[in-house]
Order: sequence, then structure tokens, then C-alpha cells
Amino acid sequence: NGCGRPVQPGLARGLRPYDTCCKRCAQHPGQDQHDENCGLCRHLGAPGGRRAGSPKSRPHGSYKNMLEVLLTDTSQMDQFVQSMFLANSGGDDRLSRVQLGDALRETLSLFGMRREDVTDAWVGSLIKGYKCDNGLAPPEFARLARRVLQDRHDNWFPEILPVSTRNFVKKNGAGLQDAYALGRKLGQGSFGEVFQVQERICGEARVCKVIAKSKGMDTASILQEIGNMAMLDHPNVVKVYEYFEDEHSVCQIMEELKGGELQDKVDAYRKTGKPGYTEAWLCDVMKQTLRALAFMHKLRFLHKDLKPQNIMMVSSEISCVKVIDFGLAELLHKNQEFARPGGTLLYMAPEMFRNEVTTKVDVWSAGVILFNLLTGTFPFMEPWPPREGRDHEWWQEQTVERIKRAETPTHDRLRQWSPACIDLMYRMLRRDVDQRPDASQCLEHPWFMQHSEVPPPLSVGVLQCVDAYARMSELKKAIFLLISHQCALDAMPDLRALFTHFDYRNQGTLSTADLHQVLVESGMGALRAERVLHALDRDQDGMILWSEFFAAASCVAACRNSKVVDVAFTTVDKDRDGRVSSEDLVRILVGPGGGAEGAWRRRMPDMFAEAFKTPGADGRGASVKDAFRGLGE
Repeated sequence: NGCGRPVQPGLARGLRPYDTCCKRCAQHPGQDQHDENCGLCRHLGAPGGRRAGSPKSRPHGSYKNMLEVLLTDTSQMDQFVQSMFLANSGGDDRLSRVQLGDALRETLSLFGMRREDVTDAWVGSLIKGYKCDNGLAPPEFARLARRVLQDRHDNWFPEILPVSTRNFVKKNGAGLQDAYALGRKLGQGSFGEVFQVQERICGEARVCKVIAKSKGMDTASILQEIGNMAMLDHPNVVKVYEYFEDEHSVCQIMEELKGGELQDKVDAYRKTGKPGYTEAWLCDVMKQTLRALAFMHKLRFLHKDLKPQNIMMVSSEISCVKVIDFGLAELLHKNQEFARPGGTLLYMAPEMFRNEVTTKVDVWSAGVILFNLLTGTFPFMEPWPPREGRDHEWWQEQTVERIKRAETPTHDRLRQWSPACIDLMYRMLRRDVDQRPDASQCLEHPWFMQHSEVPPPLSVGVLQCVDAYARMSELKKAIFLLISHQCALDAMPDLRALFTHFDYRNQGTLSTADLHQVLVESGMGALRAERVLHALDRDQDGMILWSEFFAAASCVAACRNSKVVDVAFTTVDKDRDGRVSSEDLVRILVGPGGGAEGAWRRRMPDMFAEAFKTPGADGRGASVKDAFRGLGE
């Protein structure tokens, strides 16, 4: 940009890339003008950035917890108020108007507010109704302080109305071809066919998996697969949007993955004898696959059919992959030690044949995939075709024996790969389940450190987005969560890179403690950071899911993209009349038997009126599409 300052590329609020040090520098090139968001200014501790010596992580006890302790413990509140009164009264038995303002500023500064933000006008609004001409005595100040702290608590940390992306995956009562235009056939399997489809109103490209009920899968199993995918909110797990059902079939609508199967890479290697990829690419793909497994296994989900055909690339331009096909996936219940056996023979772990099926069978399968990618062959397979006089059944028996007893073979093609890569592969293929690492432990292997990349920075634009999201009503947040689930944006790869980089624990989620430190180190005040975390962590379990992070970081960009808003609108507008009612929103936001329905219904009228205050809202509580597009205003 000509200013001579070193900068890193980042994202603006609208998620457009930029490479200037700050907005003022971009607007006045060559004039050496910079604002408080300038990365160099912040590094030097200039006003507006993180001050030198300011905390890098949460203060002792979060602001929310500190407020709640005072508001629920009368003795602690009394002691706190008394100390504030004595510190500002100058020994008098009453607080003057000026002293009262100072006391409120000092009180709120302890909870992260800047003193300059507690203006005289705001103080005046707080003490409205109190007779302050002769000052406030301790009991009056105590009542005022409690009211102010309660007001700040409710404003900064409002009641969370539970909502999850899995609630959005519902049966569409319309006919499939009423909602989607059927495109070309992409493939066919034993249970059905896969087609490219296009949403008729918004033009969104998706994929439809048509599963015939007559092909051996019962309806309950099909719906269980859809439910499994709906629960797995992770950037490396295929996303399911909705489903259709009639007497003949169940049709799953999923995201479109254009880059082909990982199997295509293995087949090309087997055919040419040369890998068409680098070790860095391979490392990235395995890291993403293991991240998906680590997330699933934390929830006690087993995939049980992991193979290169079930790992697909999002596009040919980027190396992002997604795990697909959850037809055999199983959720281990609380006291359930082992899952049912199942899968594809060449990728089955030895313990599968002892009926001792745990999450580590998926790690074995991933190890076989890694061997495939390193050599183009299988580690445990009786040569095919079988020798004369032997049939397919004999071949299967011999292959099982190899899996159960044979040592992991060496291969000439392994020499072209690094020792660290080969070491991880052998660890993943250990027969002793206790010695085999789990998915999270695999991700701590030195091989991944050798090929780690520097992610895009958490730029000012992203900080502004998550801050704006935190200030929205629960209804707006829920709608942006719906938008993030239904649509893709150009900046998704950058945001995905941020999310996975800050997932220091390899859990497939962001720890609120870790993200708090990231936000503060990026220049956000500690109070604002805590408000953001409160808003993102929808179930208040200390973990932030991918869709929750993406919804917050993309809220401004989503508002500016009419297509993605229209897709979400169409999801809610099931009768396709171009209008959405508060009842429509409750139905889509609350899951089956959801205990939060009462809270949503109680608060919906006020939130609906606030969200759709444009001319698109009428007295009957209905909103047209234009009002939906104005959500970010």
C-alpha cells in the first residue's frame, strides 16, 4: 500500500481480503495516515489496541461470574457497595451527584467498562427517579448499584435461547421436484442413486441421495443416518440440509462436493506408479480426516466405514476434505463398551473380528488409507485375483487372516516419504488397541508440526463481525446460525483455517478459554471478548462449534449476499408464499420435543418486532423476504 509498514493479509467486515495495515491507510494511500486499528499501532500499545500489560486471558473469575456472585449473595453485595460508597464519599454520609457519577464509573470499570463510556448523560438516565439533590444515603446507593449491575448483567449476558443446527435438518413436506430441479446423475450404489439438484427459488446447487425403501434399508435406518449427520457440526463432515420421503424412497439433500473422492487419487497412483500430490498435501488431508474423527469420537460416534471412497474433496482448487456416508455410523450409549461390527473388509481393524469395536477401529481405517496414499496398495490383502481353484470366499478368509495376524508390510514406495509420516502410519496400524493412538493423539504427532501452515490473522474485520453478532437479539443470532448452516461464502476456507488453527486441543471445537485469549491478544477488550463468547457458546458448555463460529464471523457478509439470505428464507418459508411468521421461526428453530419451545414462544413477539421493523413486517407478525434481507441493519 506504499506506507512501508509490514502487514499481513486479513479479512474486512464483509470478509473481503485486504492487505493494508488499517482502513485509514487504505483510504489515504501514501499519506502515512493510520487509525487505532492499525496493526503496528496496536503492537506498540497505542490507544485503541491492547494496552501493554493488559491481561492476555480471562481475569480471575469471569465478569459474568463476578456479577452473578454479587447479585445472588447479599452479604458480598453489601460489602461491595459499602466499599464503593466509602471510596467515593470523602467521609460524608451521603454521595453528591458528582461523587455518585464517580462511584458508578469506578464500579463499572471493575467489570470491564471504560470510565469514559460512563457518560454524564448515561449516569443521569440511571439515577432517574432518585432524589439526588441532597445526595444519596448508603441504602439508596445500594438499591441503585444493584439495579445498575442487574441491568449490565442482563445487557451483556442475556438469556440464551437454545438452538442447534441439527434442529434445521427436517423433513420437507413438499415434493422433491417442487423444491429442486433434478440435474445429472452423479453415481449409483447398492441402496440408491445420487443426483445433482438445484434449489428452484434460490438456485443453490446441492446433491440428492435417493435411497429406495425396497433395496434392503429400512426407513428407520435411513433416518438414523440423516440424524447422525445432523449431529456432526464440523468443517470436515458433510453437511445435510433436509430430506424428503414418500412411499418409495427417502431423499437426502446434502452439500455439493465437487473435487471427487480421495479414491480417485489412490487409483491414479496405482495406475501410474507416481503420486499426484506432495507430502504437504497428504499431511493436510490426513489432518482434516483425523480432526473429523476426533470430533466424532468425543461424541462417542463411530464411523465404521472409513475408506477413500468416503472422503471427498470440496473442490479441485483447495485441499479441504469431508467425511461422508454415515450409513454404518453408530453412537455408543453411556454404558455401552463396544459397537456392532461392520464396514469394508480391507479397512477393518483386527478387533472388529473379535466383536470388540471401539472408536479406534476408525483410526486403523485411517491408517490403511494413509498406507493407500503412500504406496497405492493395501497393507493387508491376499493377492487378487485368487489363484486357480480358489474362489472369492477363500480370498476373503485369507485377507481376514492377514488383517488379524500379519505384520504391517514394508514397501519400496515408502522410501519417498519422510520418516515422520511413515512412523505415524505404523502407529495407526498397531494391532494392540491399547498401543494404538486415538485420533486426538495422532494429531499431536510431529509429522503434523512439520507441515503446519500460518493461518490468516484474526483481523479487525472479523473482530468487528463477532462483536456485532454478540449484540444481536437471540432471534437474529439464530437466523444467522441458520444462514451459516444453509450456505457457503467465498471466505469459508479462510474462516475454516482460523477455526482449525485455534482448535488447540484437536477436539473439533473451540475452547472458550482459548478463544478468549485469542480475542484479547487480537485487540478486543476483555469484557467484549467475554460477551462474544457468551453469545457464541449456545449451550454454555465451554465449547464453540464450527457453525456457531462461522455464523458470528460471517454475519455482515451474509447480510450483503441476497442469495444466501434467500436460501435461509426459503428454508423457513415452507409454504412458499413469500412470507414468514413467528410460528414458522419457532417451528424451524426448536427441535422435536425441544424444552426451549416455551422460552422461544414467550420472547418471540418482542424479538420478531425488533428484527423485522422494516416495512416488511405487519401487524399479523409476518415478514416478507426484503425484511429478512435487512436483518443486519
